[in-house]
Amino acid sequence: MRAFGIVLVTIVVYIVESNRYAEQLYEDLLYYYNKNVRPVKNASESIKVKFGASLIRIIDVVEQKIIKCDEDDHNDPLWTPDDNNEDGPSI
Repeated sequence: MRAFGIVLVTIVVYIVESNRYAEQLYEDLLYYYNKNVRPVKNASESIKVKFGASLIRIIDVVEQKIIKCDEDDHNDPLWTPDDNNEDGPSI
């Protein structure tokens, strides 16, 4: 039980330390950022933003068994209209 406590404290300390470094990096990167500056010549001009995504890696592929049915494999019609009439099958 004591080992579990030591592992838990170690994990918490690691998370707190990494969070502190992330906050410091964020603060350093955006220290001189001016929110009022826009990358346009005219202040009333709109900005076009393109957003995209790409597949980095495939995690898992689920293979499904599919039954392939070709018309050449079957000579009999799958549906015969005469069998489905109200009058019954025509002979």
